[in-house]
Amino acid sequence: MAGFTCTPSTNVRLDLDRAAEVLERAGYSVQNVEVMLITKKDEETTVYSSGKLLIKTADEAVARRVSDEIYRVLGSSGLVGVNA
Repeated sequence: MAGFTCTPSTNVRLDLDRAAEVLERAGYSVQNVEVMLITKKDEETTVYSSGKLLIKTADEAVARRVSDEIYRVLGSSGLVGVNA
């Protein structure tokens, strides 16, 4: 399956345990495998402590929507900058 990588425009260091809690409260299923989170709501997405996302989809518009939503959810909890 194809995928897209999204990288925050600023340096980020995520606390993956906190990020997992925030994403679960937002309706994501989350598997914390210590070095990354594997999340799923609509599309499976891997979240790295650097803030980088790997979104499993062949559709760029879907990847943009998913990344915007994840960065918004994490940003609203102060985990990443709003303009990530």
